[in-house]
Amino acid sequence: MKNIVLVNTEENWGGGEHWFYEVAVALQKDPRIAVWVMTHPEGRLSARLREANVGTVPCSVSLADLLNPSKQKKWRTFFESHHIECILFNTPTEAKVLGAAAYKAGVRRRILRRGSALPVRDSLPNKWLLKKYITHLLTNSYWTARLLQEESSCVAGLPVKVIHNGVPKARLWQSPTYREQPPLKIGSVGRLSPEKGHKDLLELAEYLIQDGMEVEVHIAGDGAERPELERLIRQKHLQQKVFLHGFVTQPALFMQEIDVLVHTARWEGFGFVLVEAMAQGRPVIAYDAGSTGEIVEHGKTGFIVPMGEVEQLAEAVRMLRSPARRHMMGIAAIERVRQCFLWENKLEEILHYLLFE
Repeated sequence: MKNIVLVNTEENWGGGEHWFYEVAVALQKDPRIAVWVMTHPEGRLSARLREANVGTVPCSVSLADLLNPSKQKKWRTFFESHHIECILFNTPTEAKVLGAAAYKAGVRRRILRRGSALPVRDSLPNKWLLKKYITHLLTNSYWTARLLQEESSCVAGLPVKVIHNGVPKARLWQSPTYREQPPLKIGSVGRLSPEKGHKDLLELAEYLIQDGMEVEVHIAGDGAERPELERLIRQKHLQQKVFLHGFVTQPALFMQEIDVLVHTARWEGFGFVLVEAMAQGRPVIAYDAGSTGEIVEHGKTGFIVPMGEVEQLAEAVRMLRSPARRHMMGIAAIERVRQCFLWENKLEEILHYLLFE
């Protein structure tokens, strides 16, 4: 029996919390493993894990807890009494604060999972504490792994394992359909914030309309930039061409209603939305940002264009006007997901990594 602790103390729910939930449930079902998850007591992750009968340990952390002897003793005692052999952290703060207790308790493997597209800050506390308390890094893209090695000296040199994210096999669209009549429906999914580049989609719509194409742009997601996007849509007289749908609860169904996904994010740790679109047989056009090249096969499952080159985005869209070409690329996209990004396969990689590597 191997005793493992997962740590995710975020109160809100996002992609990282979903990943920890799925991994925890899988670990709990494995007879070779005993698992506990340290979570925020009021967080959605904690509630969902309790519903799945996964053991949780209430925990909220701040950097001040490094100097709290009562908390440090409580955590160290827990790790020692349960003979924890491996601990996986979600954030650098967790790695520093709980890593101190795990280090003193003799936990052999102390892993920081990094899914963010940003380097870990090279602050003095990070340089000292992370080097001391972390033994391994786990990332969801080779791009993020390189970023950490090249721009985060506080973790550079640590062994890195890359395991991409994935979608469940059941979510692959087995018989995708491709509309033959205009308008061509361009889709985008993501938080409405500047780094997602949604303003480029408005410029893209203008290029294509000027070119005489019948197009619609459908944007799913919400965020602080929504009022500015609404203003620009009115200013550019695009109310009948660009539609803001807000947060969508079933992204797969949204993907099935569009013809092509255009992704304008400035950086991505792992562009999960690209895999979701490909799983529904949708070609993807995306900027050459972060891990995009690890997901999209240029010219086969979609197109990758230089950052900020909206005219090249437009040219890629023009190349997908043909339903036959969209069909060919869409089928190739489903196959790429089947071969490279199935969650069931990724979960096996994760379990093997935590158990044996």
